[in-house]
Amino acid sequence: MKRLINSFGLVLFASAQVAAAVPAECIQLPSRQQSCPHLLYKKSALAITKLGVQPNDMICICLSDMAIVLTESTRPEAQLDKLKALQQLQQAFALDEKQIRALVRY
Repeated sequence: MKRLINSFGLVLFASAQVAAAVPAECIQLPSRQQSCPHLLYKKSALAITKLGVQPNDMICICLSDMAIVLTESTRPEAQLDKLKALQQLQQAFALDEKQIRALVRY
């Protein structure tokens, strides 16, 4: 019985450590109204001051929103959408296109 209680305590402790590592806020477009359908949790390649993230900290990225920024297009509408998305991300997280690419690819 004592071994069972010790094992249970270890599981609770490990669960608390994992929960503490999960970021509270994801990098996504501020205009997003619904939950992101494609989230990615990974180590950050760089510091993100507005989120209090240091290199190698866990971050959450909405890949659905990053696709708009990372996709190259010759269509004027798509280029305008990309520019708007970049401006939103720069305002919200102080990240430029090069930094966004580094976060997704790292």
